[in-house]
Amino acid sequence: MTSVVVTGASGGNGTAICHGLLDEGYSVIGVDRTPSTINRDNFRSLNIDFEITSDLESLLDIISDVMPSGLVNNAGITLCPSDPGYLDRTMHINSIVPYRLTEAIAIKVIEHQEYTCSVVNILSISSWLGSQGNPAYHMSKSALLGYSRYAAANYGKLGLRTNTITPGYIVTPMTRQSFTDPVRNEYITSRIPLGRWGMPADVANAVTFLIGEKSLYLNGANISVDGGMTIYGI
Repeated sequence: MTSVVVTGASGGNGTAICHGLLDEGYSVIGVDRTPSTINRDNFRSLNIDFEITSDLESLLDIISDVMPSGLVNNAGITLCPSDPGYLDRTMHINSIVPYRLTEAIAIKVIEHQEYTCSVVNILSISSWLGSQGNPAYHMSKSALLGYSRYAAANYGKLGLRTNTITPGYIVTPMTRQSFTDPVRNEYITSRIPLGRWGMPADVANAVTFLIGEKSLYLNGANISVDGGMTIYGI
């Protein structure tokens, strides 16, 4: 049974992604600093805090041993500029960790010619659009977009596909404050051509497509799961 590593597995999108992959018959390794509540066959939960160097190194070792058929870099944080280590922590979790994990797989793909893998990096509309506040988050997600393009161009011929997903406003714990604020909710919804927020299952469906065999000729592509928000004009 092929295995897929999913980071940020205990969040709204992460949990949905894990369930979606399990439904498709994959074995899933869910990685998060918060233990996952998923209790299903073929699911393994790893308690990993990426801000602890030894934790990250242990996951790199696991990836090297398992050589998964898929990697979903979903873990991400958003902090207030006044938080300690605001810039370094945001860049580390949102950009450096996906880079380290993908490069670990690239090494294995180079070493083993028969080994192939599909990497899906979860971006943000902040990768493409500017907005007020939280510059580190914009920087980190834009950096991940740039690295994803690099990986697709350099590792595709070796058997490592790298694609991205750009979620828009999805109903998750991270967006709860905006979703429950009537004024904020109404404004955001007005900017979405489909007229509604997305659900974690919408992101999960895109992930399972990019991980699976129906997307074998997709490399360096992006799927915007945003109801059309990023193309909304005047």
